[in-house]
Amino acid sequence: MLDPAKDPVIRAGFRFLSKTIGQQRLDDINSDPDGLGDMYYLLWSIERVAVAYGLPRIGDRDWYAWGARLVLAAQRGDGGWKGRWGTDIDTSFALLFLRRANLSSDLSAYLRGQAQELANVSLRAGGVMAGGNGKDSTAKGGPRSNRPANGPTARSPSRPPENPPANEAERLSAELVKAIGRRQEEVLDRLKEAKGVVNTEALATAIPQLSGAMKTRAREALAERLARMTAATLRDKLQDEAPEIRRAAALACAVKADKQFVPDLIPLLEDQQGSVVRAAHAALKDLTGQDLGPTGDANAAARTRAASAWKEWWKKQGGR
Repeated sequence: MLDPAKDPVIRAGFRFLSKTIGQQRLDDINSDPDGLGDMYYLLWSIERVAVAYGLPRIGDRDWYAWGARLVLAAQRGDGGWKGRWGTDIDTSFALLFLRRANLSSDLSAYLRGQAQELANVSLRAGGVMAGGNGKDSTAKGGPRSNRPANGPTARSPSRPPENPPANEAERLSAELVKAIGRRQEEVLDRLKEAKGVVNTEALATAIPQLSGAMKTRAREALAERLARMTAATLRDKLQDEAPEIRRAAALACAVKADKQFVPDLIPLLEDQQGSVVRAAHAALKDLTGQDLGPTGDANAAARTRAASAWKEWWKKQGGR
């Protein structure tokens, strides 16, 4: 059996592969209308090789950190990825890479030299055969066993525990919150302009931890990000579990200046978060030129009455 740590052919292959890792940069994504092009398949291939051999690094390169940054930055507003092979296929490749999926755990064990117990055991429907001689090792008529005649119990090699990838959105959020001065402004600008849903989530996570002018700017940045999304994606954001995203989505509807969002905004008038209610109310006023409430300090009953009034008004307009 080849020793991956010593075999010159395998070592040369990894040296070559290490030169590929790091060549694609984040700046390249913005210049490519198809995100990473055919890189999703390459990243998945690198992931399969690295996981099968149990390598956290290839050469001196952290293959996962490099690839994860690229994949997260290229994620589209609808949650998918689109490259050379189409959204469905490239999204699957991207998710497999991020999961660090080991689809060949037996091969991984073999490459690590841990497959001795399985070397002389083969399985056949209904029983276990030892030595690969084709003879059933169980007694005729007796209960079948999973223990070969002259060997240990056959079992699949255990899969080593995987360290889950760090939450990139939380990392980016912490970077914004902890930065000061000009550096904080630079981080905010990057989160506002960079592609990928992770940047949207980072802003939404950071906003409650900010204060003053920076909190206002972060909220504006989040609304600007959402205003660039398609109508379908923006509607999804109106129902997001994060209050800051719902609030920003409501304001983004006003930025788009399209009355088609009126029926989607009305339910937010009964939202549990006052900031979301106020944003939805402001958006409705801006889109329609009407003010049917609720006021900023309205209680739940008043918000419900206002929502009903808006629904009735919209119905009278014929839904347009």
